[in-house]
Amino acid sequence: MTTAHRLSIKLFHLLRSAVLWIGAALGTLCLVLFLAGLLFGIRPQAVLSGSMEPTLPTGSLILVRPVPVSEVSTGQIVTVPLPDGHGTVTHRVVGTETDPNGVTSLTLKGDANLSNDPVPYPVATAGEHLLTLPYLGTLAMALRSPFGLLATCAVALAFLLTLWQPKAQKSPAPN
Repeated sequence: MTTAHRLSIKLFHLLRSAVLWIGAALGTLCLVLFLAGLLFGIRPQAVLSGSMEPTLPTGSLILVRPVPVSEVSTGQIVTVPLPDGHGTVTHRVVGTETDPNGVTSLTLKGDANLSNDPVPYPVATAGEHLLTLPYLGTLAMALRSPFGLLATCAVALAFLLTLWQPKAQKSPAPN
């Protein structure tokens, strides 16, 4: 066996080991997030704009859990549905108001915005901000795109290929 061949085998084993460790780490992270969501109602949200910078950098992934609006206080960061029902907004609570019918509305403002959001958000529950994971929101959004799905499949295929090792060919015995 030549030195170059031994080196290529070592490199292959090193690459396979790295891919396996990265796969194990990502699998563990996915499992932890899934169980947290299942057991505690925690859900991930990608930060898509700079309205909460520098507290929540664009491209971060935040974890939120639903709490009754009665537990929300001024100064807290919350995620609530947009009034039109298409998406959510994550901003800081600057005021609360309960109408005579018992409906509580939250007045929100992004830390980087000069003024409050244009309309209050009438809600029964709000997503309480628990944790910020920088850059992971960008990764999560990229993985949801068609290219991201293709890249994920390619990585999974590469992972499977690193597990497969062709059997060594035996040379025929001399007669």
